[in-house]
Amino acid sequence: MIKVRKFFSTMTNASTVSSTETRRPDSLFNFVLGIALVAFGQYLMGQPDPLFVEFAFTKILNTYYRWDIYNLDNVIVGVVLFVIGGVLFVRAARQWMIKEESPDLPQEETTTRWRDGFRAMGGLLVLAAALESFLLWRLSQRDYNLLSPILWVILILLIVMAMWRWDRLNGRVLSLAPLLDRRDAYAILAILAVGFVINAYQITNVPNIMMGDEGDWFTTARAVAVGDYNPPWFGFGVYSFPVFSSISTGWAMKIFGVSLWGWRFASAFAAVLTVIPLYALGREMFNRQVAIVASLIMIATPYFIAFARLGYNNSQSLLPVVLALYFLFAGFKRGSWFYLSCAGVIAALGFYTYTAARLAVLVALFYFLYVLLSRQQKLKQLIVLGVIFSLGFLGTVLPFLVYGNAVAPHLGQFKMLESLWVNSDYAPGLYPDQSYVKQITPTEVEGATLYWDWRLAPHLLSRGIARSIIVFNIDSIVTEHFIAAPLAGAAIMAALYILGLALMFGAWREPRSALLVLWFVLGLMSLSIFNTFPPRHAHLVPLIPVVALFVAVGLVTITNAVVERVTRLSGTFKYLPITFGVLLLIYAGLENYFVQMPLIYRPDFESVLSWTVLNAAPNQKTIYVYSDTPSQANFRPFASRHLRPETQYESVAAESLDSLTIDSDSRYAVLYRPKNAPTIALKLQKIIPNVQPAISIYNREGDVIGYAMTSREVILAAPTDVWSGIVDLLRSPIWVVLIALALLAVITYFFKRSWLSRLPSIVPEHTFPELRGITLPTITLPQFSLPKMNLSDSFPKPKPPIPVTPPAAPAPVNVEPQPTAARESSAPLSISTSPSSGAPGVEIDLKIRFHLPQFKNFSEWQFQKPNVGSILQWASFDFGNPGWLLGAIALAALGQAAIFSQRFEAGIVLYALAMALTIYWAYRHPLARALAAESATFNSRAIEIILVAALILASTIARYYQLDKKVYGLEGDETKWTMQVWFSTITGEQRGDFSHHFYDQPVDFWLKSAFMRVFGENFFSARVASATMSLLSIFIFYFLARRFTSKPVAMLAALFYSFALAELSTARQALHDTPIEFWLIFGYFCIVTAVESRRLWHFAAAGVTLALGMLTYETFYPAPIVAAIYLLVWLIVEWRKPNEWREWIKRIVVTALPFVFVAPQVIHYIDFRAGYHLLALNAATRDDASLASIASFLFKNFSELMATLFHQIRWGDSLLRIEAPFINPILLPFIVLGFLYTLWNWRRWNVLFTVIWFAVFALPIPLLGAPWPRVIYPALMPMMLWGALGVWLIFNAARNFYTQADQRVVPILFSVLVVAIVVNDLRLFTTQLIDPDDRRKRRELYDTVAASTLNTPMIYLPFEPRENDVITQESNLIHFAVGGTRHTSSDSSYYYQPLMLDDVMFNLWESRNKYSSIVVVADKTAPTKRDKREALYATLRRCHPQVQITSGQFFDTYRLVSTDLISPECYSARPPKLVQPPKDASLPSAPITFRWSSDSGAQTSYRVEIEQRRPRLIWIEGESFSTDGGWFPEALFADFFSGTGYLTDNWQSTKATTNAPVTTSGKYRLWLRSYKRVENDHHNFITLNKQTLEFAEDGSMLFRWVWKNMGEFDLAVGANPITLSRTYGTSDQNSVFIDAVALTDDLNYDPERDPLWTPAFDSGDVASAADTFTLPNPLPTGDYRWRVRIFNGDKLLDASGKLGVSSVESTFSVK
Repeated sequence: MIKVRKFFSTMTNASTVSSTETRRPDSLFNFVLGIALVAFGQYLMGQPDPLFVEFAFTKILNTYYRWDIYNLDNVIVGVVLFVIGGVLFVRAARQWMIKEESPDLPQEETTTRWRDGFRAMGGLLVLAAALESFLLWRLSQRDYNLLSPILWVILILLIVMAMWRWDRLNGRVLSLAPLLDRRDAYAILAILAVGFVINAYQITNVPNIMMGDEGDWFTTARAVAVGDYNPPWFGFGVYSFPVFSSISTGWAMKIFGVSLWGWRFASAFAAVLTVIPLYALGREMFNRQVAIVASLIMIATPYFIAFARLGYNNSQSLLPVVLALYFLFAGFKRGSWFYLSCAGVIAALGFYTYTAARLAVLVALFYFLYVLLSRQQKLKQLIVLGVIFSLGFLGTVLPFLVYGNAVAPHLGQFKMLESLWVNSDYAPGLYPDQSYVKQITPTEVEGATLYWDWRLAPHLLSRGIARSIIVFNIDSIVTEHFIAAPLAGAAIMAALYILGLALMFGAWREPRSALLVLWFVLGLMSLSIFNTFPPRHAHLVPLIPVVALFVAVGLVTITNAVVERVTRLSGTFKYLPITFGVLLLIYAGLENYFVQMPLIYRPDFESVLSWTVLNAAPNQKTIYVYSDTPSQANFRPFASRHLRPETQYESVAAESLDSLTIDSDSRYAVLYRPKNAPTIALKLQKIIPNVQPAISIYNREGDVIGYAMTSREVILAAPTDVWSGIVDLLRSPIWVVLIALALLAVITYFFKRSWLSRLPSIVPEHTFPELRGITLPTITLPQFSLPKMNLSDSFPKPKPPIPVTPPAAPAPVNVEPQPTAARESSAPLSISTSPSSGAPGVEIDLKIRFHLPQFKNFSEWQFQKPNVGSILQWASFDFGNPGWLLGAIALAALGQAAIFSQRFEAGIVLYALAMALTIYWAYRHPLARALAAESATFNSRAIEIILVAALILASTIARYYQLDKKVYGLEGDETKWTMQVWFSTITGEQRGDFSHHFYDQPVDFWLKSAFMRVFGENFFSARVASATMSLLSIFIFYFLARRFTSKPVAMLAALFYSFALAELSTARQALHDTPIEFWLIFGYFCIVTAVESRRLWHFAAAGVTLALGMLTYETFYPAPIVAAIYLLVWLIVEWRKPNEWREWIKRIVVTALPFVFVAPQVIHYIDFRAGYHLLALNAATRDDASLASIASFLFKNFSELMATLFHQIRWGDSLLRIEAPFINPILLPFIVLGFLYTLWNWRRWNVLFTVIWFAVFALPIPLLGAPWPRVIYPALMPMMLWGALGVWLIFNAARNFYTQADQRVVPILFSVLVVAIVVNDLRLFTTQLIDPDDRRKRRELYDTVAASTLNTPMIYLPFEPRENDVITQESNLIHFAVGGTRHTSSDSSYYYQPLMLDDVMFNLWESRNKYSSIVVVADKTAPTKRDKREALYATLRRCHPQVQITSGQFFDTYRLVSTDLISPECYSARPPKLVQPPKDASLPSAPITFRWSSDSGAQTSYRVEIEQRRPRLIWIEGESFSTDGGWFPEALFADFFSGTGYLTDNWQSTKATTNAPVTTSGKYRLWLRSYKRVENDHHNFITLNKQTLEFAEDGSMLFRWVWKNMGEFDLAVGANPITLSRTYGTSDQNSVFIDAVALTDDLNYDPERDPLWTPAFDSGDVASAADTFTLPNPLPTGDYRWRVRIFNGDKLLDASGKLGVSSVESTFSVK
């Protein structure tokens, strides 16, 4: 036994002043005089001119030593007044010193045994060390993966858990609670709300400047937020700072929005959170007043607001520094290893943010030194405490240091080289006249240039000290980062800071004062004095909280004196002075930042340009005019590049202003620099109608830096008035944060038994134990007895608590565990007491009689009357050794992590070990195995109702919030299914791709039809239907789960099911899977209810429900099998009971009767789809149908099923497409445990029902086909129930593992786990769900057409025929968009028209008088004919310059109003019709007359062109082959073919034939043009003259048309047959297309080189309006084609923008 010195005794003694102490008469005078001197000193520092005398030495200090302090004379006088006033104030204020509220309790003696401590924490520390070693080894090899941060978090938790257990063994659990109560919680939440509101107010407009470095921070954080950048947590990022700062900002932007508001508020959010540790620290060191005042002052300090609203990472250093120092102080105060380890962890986390956060480690080091020198701890004990701190610190920081050193060693030294003692690189600029400065030789270290000379030290050190100290009281040193006040705040704040600093220096022997002084002095030295260019205000950010504490101490001390000696106020009125003072300080800080600062920091020209774009109206265009700077041609300000790229912006050269097109309906903001300003202004006045006079733009020095000219009302500078700020605040996402804070306040109020109310009013202090071991504290209880009871009575009504009076000489309690047989005997439960020597003790004999009627549910158990404030009522039974289950879940979690890291073998082994531990526990503890899931119930029905209502509310929000935006894209099945609803049930049209579904499965179509008739004929209505059905399913699922298990487990299952990834995806899309879940859950609920009630109408209801499900979708078809097995089991069980089996036969018949009516449709559909579902099996067994082959196929599918569940979805489909497992990976280990628990309790048929449910749905269809998510989806519900069972088992295990003192920790950890599971599902859904471009494009097409049809009578949809064009593919979608929006059906085609690209322009011309407006929807991401499309739209803009263009991601819309349609700049017309000669006519060589007709209007000229087909060439198009053997022409899947298409087949074709007409016998060469899409086991052949040759063989080029020389053939005169054939393998891919076949006796002919048609005649442009032309010269014999092009000056254009309009070609021959 060693007596340990009590810590903090000096503080208590120094701060306690007797109430009877005699006050000196002059104390009040000195008190007031000290305040006055400090206030006058602060006033002097703010004056620009000397008020007393100019000192000669100040010029030396400013010139020779380069202090560069404005008004240095006043500053020196002010510093002297500070010192004198501070000394007087400290001496007089001792009687009003703020006392610490923590009590002084009697000292305690504690001894520990190291062996017990090692048992408690050794295993955790060894595991943490192993994980740390493994992680550091992998990181040193640059091997970073998803497992790395997980291991890092786990090892940190292991370290702090180990320290927690050490404290627990030392009886230090209650003292670990913060010194806070419910009032403090309210105060913290209120201050947080104020801080968030202050920093959200005008956050996008104040400041309205973008600092130079901010752009890189924004783009990096935005890339993280949108998922484009996922860097290692331990690496470096922007400017070599830790990348984790950008990662955390990106995470916050995901919540607050990827915008300027979200980005800046992410920084403010991290800064304002510092309120929590600062409040706790102030409360711990002083009292509630100081905590509140310091927190409010911090958030109102201009220095704090300035950096909180910047996009830098400086403000991220606040939270880790303050939180680490809080844990450090509280750890020493409480004697807690847990707190000290947390201090080390948090200090290390600061290394992952801004460099200045490393201050926490430096302060901790010197604080340890202070404790040693002040002899408040023994050296041996202090070393141990240092090791504890170091464990937390090194365990957290080493991964960052190791990985950073491995990846980029030189970046780890970033900022460290700026230290004064290492680098004096700025000295030559400051002291150019010093001779020794010129002699400094630079040194190169890691690419940095370092300077050093010992003669520089006095200059640099004195300069750094002076400027760094005085910057807190004057505002002339810092002139950047939007700081317009001293760093301590406005003048009154700066004066109070001096007073508080003096008080802390005066009491430096106290631990609290020592820590604050070290914090301030070390921060000043390391972050500014010893840095280049002091004061480094950007580095000094971590000092903001300690300065706020100084201000608060000064203010509270003064107001205490005012209350006691001046006003004599009492009661509530005594808080008036402090309230007035705080409000005054807040006003001073806010007025300085929001009023004075914007007047000083005026935006530069680019910032004005950016904010003009940022605040631009939808129809506003911003133009930047540059002069003589060609590099500015592509200049775009930051806001246009990154914040609002959709706004209209253009950079225009001054000399090109005359060509600028202006729309009179638009707003314009034109900005330009002073160069050539008068000339630019004159041009703009001529170009822009109603342009306003030029507005001058000034910089902070008052110089003109630019001008702005606007039309209409244009916002150049965002309004900064209060009302605009309030309106902006109301529209911002700040409400999300405020609502969350309000909910926390409500929870704090209603949860009466929360830790806030249960904390003792006196928190005992503990000393640090020795290392020799632990002796558990003595536990004594009074003698009492309880009546014996059976299990049904095991929950008695609560009795009044019996007061516990500790005896004078307590004796330890010896508790001997009873044997297992005694614990599980059939005797009733009895608890008795018997006295023991020394003190009353308790002897417990626990005997339980376990009897449950067969098939009886937990819901029938009787529980005791609930206690007020409690949610759950627990049953008592022997749980056994919970360590087995905790170990099992740990192994399962590691197994899941290994699987995620693609170490599948290790994962399987770990899962197997986890299952073995679970089975062992269940085998050893059968009672616990039977009761663990039903160990508790809700205390009252009201609690259940509240929780169900909360679940439904949360589920409603999760389903309906932004239902039309997430998921945004329209999946193919969702689109077709919804359109089929409209076609089949509303319009009655015989169209749609899913009509066969409607005929055999009509239920869901009619359900969605009802929603369409209420909410509108659109996709949103269908999604509302899905969300509503999902919501009903969750509600019913809870009551179904209640029949399987206890109410809390059912609630957990419903919660997990509600937020399951697959369920969210299904509920928020109009798929056919959501009705499946409703009929499935409702049907099974009816079945289980019917079995319990034995009523026939319940069985009938179950049959009807399941029959309706059979008419919904095919994935429901296994459902009756589950019901049949369940009912047959009951029939077998009841068979031997007299008359009972007859009743069961009747019940089964009643249940099956509805299926008779739906059987024909179901059988027809199964027959129709059987081939599709068995396609994979048939393909796998086509060549080998042996049992081994089938087993191999089934095993492969089973492996893919397991991979889909545990690793990653292998077959993404309409329901779910994501690179993640089908089930939440956090929940998977618990599902395995729940599944095992269910198997162990298989005799309870309601539980076994879930196994049957899963097996029937999850195994047969996925094994025979593929594990598509939509196929596995009906098995999701039992898995969620198993997950809830697993979580509940671990919850029970944790409750039994921890001692009674730690019981309150378990619900917190349980809640954190549940929240983590739900949040991870939401995270996966919101950030990881794949929304492919084809779905997004389909959705944008629908939205664009639907929006356009509301404001225009006609929509043109350009497309390219014979292409894979979205307009032709989505014709039904367009029809639905127009018809549904206009509530029309068949006549909807009157409002839109698909047009070929070549026909758009002349249709606009012909419809100019028909429609008031026309919208052209242009596909700008079409995969083919890009040049042709761009030429068309360029022509459209040329002919219609006033067209209104709206740009989207995939489509642009061109809206033309009647004025522009009627009077275009140019136009197009239909191609001329060729009249003579007729097509394919045979003509004499001369004369030949060509005639055409045209409705193009005035014709001013024309041009006739004739081309001759190459002679001696037989050309056969692929589509001209016979198509009766399975071959058919196609034109959709390839481009650039000849003729009208190409030839393809239906996978099982025979032969395609044609004849080659040969007129001259001889040797011919055969050419074949083909297009190969994929390498497979198909083979392609062509046969000519009985010779068969293969083409497109293995190794041929893919995805392009290729001519192949097939060889030479001797052909006779006549029809020579050509045959195409193909042999098929196992691939189902159509691999080869055939375009054409060419035969020629010109053996040198090459179709790749020699064109098919060659020019024969060109008339040139003939200036004539005639429509006939006679060929002047005869043509040689041959085949020809001709065309004519007509012109109308420069007015008539074709779709590509070329002058004139050309006809199509017409062929003829000359004999």
